[in-house]
Amino acid sequence: MTEGTGRPDARDDGPEGPAAPLRDLEDEPSADFAERVQNRIHRREAAAHVTDLSSGGFLLVLVEFIGMIAGLFGGPNKTEGGSH
Repeated sequence: MTEGTGRPDARDDGPEGPAAPLRDLEDEPSADFAERVQNRIHRREAAAHVTDLSSGGFLLVLVEFIGMIAGLFGGPNKTEGGSH
């Protein structure tokens, strides 16, 4: 036992410690477990990408809209072919 904690120390358990019965309960996951986990991860990543693209697109439209409004009120005039 560890001094002062009242809990058994992992080094003192030995082969007959409290976790010994759990060694026999080892169970393999089902065959499609990894595929299901990967599908869930891909769905979450796709949702994150859609959210990112939609928010980025919204901000881009907002910046263009603000630029149009600034142009209506005498903002800088951009002409093709260079400066005059």
